Amino acid sequence: MEDKAELMPMSPEGYTVAAAYLEKGTAALAARALSMETKDVTQHLRDPQVKAYIDQAYLDSGYRNRVALGKVMDSIIDKRWKN
Repeated sequence: MEDKAELMPMSPEGYTVAAAYLEKGTAALAARALSMETKDVTQHLRDPQVKAYIDQAYLDSGYRNRVALGKVMDSIIDKRWKN
């Protein structure tokens, strides 16, 4: 069975705000990068479609990074045991 990418139906502005939020990490920094008011960015972030897009991006990145995170945690634990 082949996995197919599913597009999230949202406005171009929603995609722009979501991308800026994912890159910058906060609504205030995203607003500054987009030359928008923070309240406007926050309004876009409250849109269920934008929220679902951001949630999925975080879930996907967490899933993809789980092996790398495990290696880092193993390294930290090994260093602690040696000390």
